[in-house]
Amino acid sequence: VLRALVDTGCQEAALRIFEKRLLAALGYGLGLTHDVRTGESVRATMAYRYLLEEGPIAGGLDKEGLAVTGSTLIALAQESFTDASQLREAKALLRCVLSQLLGDKPLYTRSLFRAMRQPS
Repeated sequence: VLRALVDTGCQEAALRIFEKRLLAALGYGLGLTHDVRTGESVRATMAYRYLLEEGPIAGGLDKEGLAVTGSTLIALAQESFTDASQLREAKALLRCVLSQLLGDKPLYTRSLFRAMRQPS
């Protein structure tokens, strides 16, 4: 991930992939490919609500959970983002999950970026 942050032009994508892999390595992997209520595969053109304790549910009608498109869930699962809206939604989703797990403990992503940009 550090190499991708330096070598590629898309630091946002590298961070989202890192966060997703970190969660999986810690035993908190995200369900991204199937509706948790129906078992159907996530469809790119559908709207979902992501329930943090469960996963995505189709329709986006429930008030609980975070609104996310199927295309974002698929992009995150495949670790291949095609547009800025997918990155924004993935960031919001991963922030919610990480916030739930970390509580008040902050992540130091911004300070990492500042340190990487400063010449050594």
